[in-house]
Amino acid sequence: MGLKEVALAIGIAVLGSLFIGFFIDAVYGGPEYNDYCKSTYNYYAPEKPVPSGFTCPQASRELNTQCGEDGGYVDFKAHDANGCPSEPFCNYCQRDYNTAQEKYNFNLLWITAPLGLILIILGLYLAAPTISAGLLFAGIITLAQVTIRIFGNLGKFSRVLILGIELAILIWIGYKKVEKRKK
Repeated sequence: MGLKEVALAIGIAVLGSLFIGFFIDAVYGGPEYNDYCKSTYNYYAPEKPVPSGFTCPQASRELNTQCGEDGGYVDFKAHDANGCPSEPFCNYCQRDYNTAQEKYNFNLLWITAPLGLILIILGLYLAAPTISAGLLFAGIITLAQVTIRIFGNLGKFSRVLILGIELAILIWIGYKKVEKRKK
């Protein structure tokens, strides 16, 4: 393969994998942070000046501990006349967003991995060497992208299992198609 063919194969690989990623995002968008955690900037002006040396009461230690253990944080619904935050509650928006994002990432794995495998198989069966090399690499990059995306949500053994399955599939495809072609 000459320099032009290599450049074309790299272009197909990069743009093909980006196309898959952006197409899926356009059709099946992920959770939005603002749908879970509303940014409210409710700064209440105190009705009277805060006396010198005055400190606002804090949320109870029990509430702080419970919120932290449950994956939330202490937030306040309002401010009192002194301008101090009042009506504390546990806010779980970040936890809920992370849970939705984790579910979305796993759904992406089941959507994107087969598309990556299709690109790999197309790359192995097409007769045009430059285009087939580009599609083969696009499939591998697509698989790598979705695997990296879900890695943070997996345990040690799950990571090894997913990588092992992907590697076994690639080796099997390579053996069945590439090695048989050489014989």
